Amino acid sequence: MNTDKDAVLARFKTAAALPPNRWIAEYPRARPMAVFCSYAPEEIILAAGFAPVRVRKQPSQSGAWGEHLQSYACPLARSLLEQAADDELAGFAGAVFAHSCDTMQALADIWRMRFADGFAWVVNVPTRLDGPHAAEYMLRELIEFRAALQRLMGKPIGDDDIRAAIALCNRVRALLGRLDTLRDRMTNAEFYAATLAAQTMPREEFIPLAESLIPQVEAASPITSRPRAMLVGAILDDLTVPTLADEVGLHLAGDDLCTSARYMEGQVSADAPPLEALATRYLGRTPCPAKHREGWRRGAALVALARQRQAHGVIFYLQKFCDPHAFDYADARRDLDVAGIPHITLEDDAGPATAQWRTRLQAFAEMLGGRTP
Repeated sequence: MNTDKDAVLARFKTAAALPPNRWIAEYPRARPMAVFCSYAPEEIILAAGFAPVRVRKQPSQSGAWGEHLQSYACPLARSLLEQAADDELAGFAGAVFAHSCDTMQALADIWRMRFADGFAWVVNVPTRLDGPHAAEYMLRELIEFRAALQRLMGKPIGDDDIRAAIALCNRVRALLGRLDTLRDRMTNAEFYAATLAAQTMPREEFIPLAESLIPQVEAASPITSRPRAMLVGAILDDLTVPTLADEVGLHLAGDDLCTSARYMEGQVSADAPPLEALATRYLGRTPCPAKHREGWRRGAALVALARQRQAHGVIFYLQKFCDPHAFDYADARRDLDVAGIPHITLEDDAGPATAQWRTRLQAFAEMLGGRTP
């Protein structure tokens, strides 16, 4: 295996762009399980012998989603349903949903009706993460999920299997966390290729590549004199936005994304019973806008994070018709305005609006030039 920096990054970029209908050909020794949310407990999926694959939005081809969803439904939900209806997920062992927003819950119901012969499971993560019964509820959900996978496999999933999967995922999160500290020595596209690859590749293949990449990145010189911005939103489907940010000279110094910071945040304890440890980690990480924790506000958290990362501004990358993020944005922008932190919004519907986004990012970079955090 070639572990030269450019070769590793090329592997990551290929994985980040890999559509699900090519996944099995690329990784023939693994059996994929589709996941659509970072609240899906991939440790249990791995312990069952499957490779969790984060399936993201793809450009629409057939419009097969139109049989079940309105045109103003979330573009991610529309795309996921279309990919399944067009047999893009053929060969996948099934799909695992996490109850985040109402749209994804409805998609899970439609999925189970439309693809009744396939495995589909919803892990109902509590909406109030610090509620008096949240930990007990989450633990029960994980127990039931393990039981469902045991029925699918026809064999038990032991605690030792889950501990081994926890160690694997902890290693992935630690490697991504280390790369996060080295962002100033990478292009935006390089960093986000790694984060997306970590959720697409078999974890056993990602780890040695990331381990070989880190010392090479550490040896690189920092890329200086770039205005610094935060990237905030739900998911990053591809490398369009990071690449455009590179082209206009913006450095994405940090983020609050389901497919980046919220995915890599937090280690699972090796000292507690494995399912209890998993419940603690999933309840304790930074909430997405579909979740609630008493006294926690995204706007205040973004202001603190922007200051920590010495960011000059914030880019909201929002999926059109995504109500939880839209409601959160309206509140968060007020906190940023009060703190004097500039921000812009890029809205994604069916796919990248590349020319428009480039123009907006170029203007934002010029506005941020010369500012101090």
